[in-house]
Amino acid sequence: LWALRGGGGNFGVVTSFEFRLHPIEPELMFCGPAYPEERAGEILPLWRDFMKKAPDELSGLAEFSTLPQDPSIPEQAWGRRVVALAHVYDGPADEGERVVSPLRGFGEPLVDFSGRMPYRTIQSLYDAFFPKGRDRCYWKSTYLKGLDDAMIRDITTRVAERPSEMTFASIWKFGGAVQGVAADATAFGDRSMPFMLSLDAIWPKPEDDDANIGWVRSFWDAMQRHSTGRLYLNFPGHGEGETLVRDAFGEKSYKRLQQIKRKYDPQNLFRLNQNILPS
Repeated sequence: LWALRGGGGNFGVVTSFEFRLHPIEPELMFCGPAYPEERAGEILPLWRDFMKKAPDELSGLAEFSTLPQDPSIPEQAWGRRVVALAHVYDGPADEGERVVSPLRGFGEPLVDFSGRMPYRTIQSLYDAFFPKGRDRCYWKSTYLKGLDDAMIRDITTRVAERPSEMTFASIWKFGGAVQGVAADATAFGDRSMPFMLSLDAIWPKPEDDDANIGWVRSFWDAMQRHSTGRLYLNFPGHGEGETLVRDAFGEKSYKRLQQIKRKYDPQNLFRLNQNILPS
């Protein structure tokens, strides 16, 4: 059971699920102000300081992106680079609106997608950013030790050099329930990290592969001095093989997973995944 809780699809085939559902409000408060990207050096420190004290009911991230041409977005904002905040409050909408109010007040946003809405509506808010046919993607992630002002300047500078306007760079705030589970209770790689940086390059043309993949890799390499050395297995990257998986779990957990893999799948039949090699 320990290995299944975080070890991915390395140990067998799931034939049935039993879900434990959790109640949520009919409407939740979504917080979604998008500020001009040139203000990122001002916005991100304010966001960081706010999130350090935010209640566990508030989850979310700050992200760099480019607003697409879509009817849901004011025409004057099409094509603008932004640093956007995306948060959901899991509780009464009135309470959530009060909690997120400071995030919406870091100056005048270029556009604000905030509002009360059903959970399913929140899940569809980003559909315009990912239309069908965008099939060239490359991504990597890394856990950050913190998010001081120097790191913010470094991230902001490198994000501005992205070769594609379809690309995202997101800073996820972790904590709360993630860190409420003992580190050795599951195979999940690391619960101590305060932030995660995810770099998601998206572009349409094969001739731009090298530029976009190179941007992600060089950005990721530069961030390693700020990193815990670990990464989120669901946003790992491509082409790094065992090194990537080992870094996600950490040496101690990876060796334990290898021993379990050797017992239950010594021939590595279940290998089309973030693969753990049998020891």
